[in-house]
Amino acid sequence: MPKLTDAALRAVVKNPPKNRRDLADGTVTGLMVRVGPGSATWSLKLRVVGEGGISKRGHKKKGKEQRVSLGEYPALSIERARALANTFLDQANGGVSPAAALESGRDRRRADRESLVRKVPRRLCPDERAAGARQIRNRFARARRPPDR
Repeated sequence: MPKLTDAALRAVVKNPPKNRRDLADGTVTGLMVRVGPGSATWSLKLRVVGEGGISKRGHKKKGKEQRVSLGEYPALSIERARALANTFLDQANGGVSPAAALESGRDRRRADRESLVRKVPRRLCPDERAAGARQIRNRFARARRPPDR
């Protein structure tokens, strides 16, 4: 497998294929860039050690193949994507699922955002019965809501 270069990726992104294609990187196992008509996204295919159970001889089996999205191509450089992929592969070989770690991080950020949405309007209108307190809270909640993708 050839090593991906920045010049080659720029050329593919400039003239993207009509259907989505995966271009594998030759340096990091499982690292690929998914190029489509609208975007180019780094992704990593991996298997987590121990998720597949234990073999008859007592060895930890690798689980199902997972795909983890790392980020968009121009925003995430090749070097950064390779470093991130190596980190995730080390975690998977240690028995920790990077996909689960990313999900827990997203859940934690979502919970922080939701608690902020509840706290700030109460500071603005501490009296629940104050005129317009509910409208302020609702307006603030809509403003802080992440955009739909």
